[in-house]
Amino acid sequence: PISEDEILRINFIFTIKYSEDFAKLEFGGNILVLPEKDELKSFLKAWKDKQIPEEFRAFLFNFIMNKCNIKALYLEDEMALPYHIPMPRITQESTD
Repeated sequence: PISEDEILRINFIFTIKYSEDFAKLEFGGNILVLPEKDELKSFLKAWKDKQIPEEFRAFLFNFIMNKCNIKALYLEDEMALPYHIPMPRITQESTD
């Protein structure tokens, strides 16, 4: 045990599908959250309706996307797949 308090384990699957079953990247994992007692009650109450409380939602989704997007970009590069997010581009201004 990492704590004597109750811990939430949140399982997730992050999927990137390419058109016409060309390819699919899928990441699965779990996040351990050590909430305060009142946050735990709020989370469990919302989860009865298969919802994530608003105060957790943005943090969890951003955490998952940050971790998975980096790994996805690496795999896309290695497997010569198109990137699933646009990369920043520098353009040269015309001098006309």
